[in-house]
Amino acid sequence: MTNVIPPFAYGHDGALLVSSDGPELLVCAGPDEGPMWLRTAKATIVGVGTTEKAVVTVDEKGTLLACERDTGEVIRELDLGIEPHSLCSSRAGVVAVVGPGAVVLVAADGATSRLEIAGAAAAALDPEGKRIGVGTEQGEFHVFDVATAKPLGMGRSSSPFKGVSWNVCGFFIATTGEGVVKVTADGGKIEHLINTDDLSLSSVSCSEDGSLCALRVGTTKACVFDLLDYQFQGVAQYERTVGQVDFGPGGWLGIGLDLGDGNKIDVLSNAVCRTDPHPGRKRNSWVLLADFKTEQIQRVMDRVLHGTPVAAGPRPKGTSANATPPMAPASSGSSMIFAVLGLVLAALVLLLLLLK
Repeated sequence: MTNVIPPFAYGHDGALLVSSDGPELLVCAGPDEGPMWLRTAKATIVGVGTTEKAVVTVDEKGTLLACERDTGEVIRELDLGIEPHSLCSSRAGVVAVVGPGAVVLVAADGATSRLEIAGAAAAALDPEGKRIGVGTEQGEFHVFDVATAKPLGMGRSSSPFKGVSWNVCGFFIATTGEGVVKVTADGGKIEHLINTDDLSLSSVSCSEDGSLCALRVGTTKACVFDLLDYQFQGVAQYERTVGQVDFGPGGWLGIGLDLGDGNKIDVLSNAVCRTDPHPGRKRNSWVLLADFKTEQIQRVMDRVLHGTPVAAGPRPKGTSANATPPMAPASSGSSMIFAVLGLVLAALVLLLLLLK
């Protein structure tokens, strides 16, 4: 299967960092990024996720593995009869595997059901696993009750859906070919929040408090926007392929990379951590710049803490509807934790040096 975004999962509990490399499922500890366990699937992995009790993964042939979180012991293996391109999971244990023409729902006890959805492109479950939102290549957004598979509502966008995330404030945030949209919990209303011109968006994740959304932009960048004023709040730019993005606790943002690697970046300080390789695997190195507007992000999160509603209305007057993140210069990365320091002048000097 081609064009699969490198799978990655972190999650608001912050306990695990889950990535993959070909058929290898790689699990690291969330707090210290150290390797915990590795398991090999039957084919190339196209989706990973976590639940309260398991790490879940699906390969390109449609085989789902559920493994014990701490040890990697296999709890369940299922052949889903689908050729998937992605997976989403819920804290409660419900998992959804997405393929071009259908979504297979897997309950916490392993029972399966199937939603026939033409052009299914991306999906997200709420944490309780009670509802699922599915965006399609045709621009439709369907919401279903998971327990009954009953449709709850459907809306339509003017462009294809690329990624979907549940927001703790009670709605979906999704990326399309035109930007970022808000979809009501019943799917009946779609509101355009952020225009991104010709940027190519895909994976999206909302922060623990709902105030921020992270976006995979192109193949080498991850950007953050706030969901109060819809402003660009910073970027991480890489020399290598960026995978799925997934917010952890607080301001920690997880970013998957190709070859089974990943980063944690604290958008409140620009501190960066990397996953350590499992025994027998090569230790890769890479170059990145983490340049997030830490003080502005803290103010956004403080406003939400004190009651400002998230994505509650149209863009405030005097702000632009267009969002074009600047190109970020590269900065050298360390093997464990490092922070990007210096003023704009220092970044420009570094860019000139790298271009020589």
